[in-house]
Amino acid sequence: DPPAPVHLGVPDDVPKSIIELAHKLAEGKASAEEKVMAVREFFRRGFSYTLKLESYEGHPIEHFLFRSRKGNCEYFASSTALLLRIMGVPSRVVGGFKGFLENELGGYYIITNSMAHVWVEAYVGGRWVRVDTTPPYVSPALRDINRLDLIRDALLSFWYENVVGFSAQKQLSLAKSLKPELLKDVFLLSAGFLSAFAGVYLIALFYARKLRRTPRNLYTALLSRIEKIEGEDLKSLMPEEILSRIRDKPYYGYARYIIGLYQRHRFSAHPVSEKELRKGYEVLRKVH
Repeated sequence: DPPAPVHLGVPDDVPKSIIELAHKLAEGKASAEEKVMAVREFFRRGFSYTLKLESYEGHPIEHFLFRSRKGNCEYFASSTALLLRIMGVPSRVVGGFKGFLENELGGYYIITNSMAHVWVEAYVGGRWVRVDTTPPYVSPALRDINRLDLIRDALLSFWYENVVGFSAQKQLSLAKSLKPELLKDVFLLSAGFLSAFAGVYLIALFYARKLRRTPRNLYTALLSRIEKIEGEDLKSLMPEEILSRIRDKPYYGYARYIIGLYQRHRFSAHPVSEKELRKGYEVLRKVH
């Protein structure tokens, strides 16, 4: 799909230092490909990946580019897209997952929320090209998992697929197909696991609603509401761009509050309180 005007959009409040940096990187670069290479090279020098975000004052991307030079994939993607747009290269932020873990016991792949990742696509040479400036890192889900975790996950998967969701005849048939290695582990762990499963399940039900109420989920819900109201896809836009697009809408103030919580959650060391989050969900109901 060809780029739209929004893919060159730059928020009004971008600090002068970021604009000057983009112009400096673009010096002597005539083509979009050369500009993308310049941005890639810039992020290879002195930047590092971290999930431990420090407190800051002022513009989050300016702080990242000129002071901390440390951040998660959202910092790298947002900064990359902003620099490219200032340089005149259409770009969009894309979300998905990075990596997976194979569970050989259950015969499937595991993808968790901690593997969520965002990167940039730039329009170069008549097509969208992936531009991922985030330094290489290992997801905590891949680094910390052990064999016992794989066994438990395989048991849970088997329970939900073949006990909760299938008939008795299907349960028996699929149970016979379990790998011998997994059956051995099942016999060793079943007594303790099954006795604890009911308790864990009840606790999970009790906390499920609370766990779903996070700044990220609140922001996602806001995005869905605005997309439904405006009839357009906003997922490739940065939060500031979304606010710029809805500045004249009656729900602008509510959206600004929720986006503020989300940005603080992602880019600040000051956590969002339960009271603020509760107010955010109350405000969300007014977005219509």
